[in-house]
Amino acid sequence: MHEKSSWQKISIARFDLLTPDGSRLTLSRPHEPWHGLRGYAQQQVPDIVQRRADGHAYICGLDKMVRANRQLLDSLDWDRKRIGYENYV
Repeated sequence: MHEKSSWQKISIARFDLLTPDGSRLTLSRPHEPWHGLRGYAQQQVPDIVQRRADGHAYICGLDKMVRANRQLLDSLDWDRKRIGYENYV
């Protein structure tokens, strides 16, 4: 795994990124000064599902995170046809 350049760390940390539905980007291991949400994406899913019951989910990341979010969406009765996903290797 290669280290991100200082510029990449700074450019990400300077923004409190919002998704199209108004959710805030969540980073599990942010570098300072990060102003967005901290933790795991799954912690934000119930709130997003409640606000956007008509939406689609696209999950992209490591297999463990993708599986956890797919299982969580399934437990929240989210229609599987509205879930797209991609695993990082």
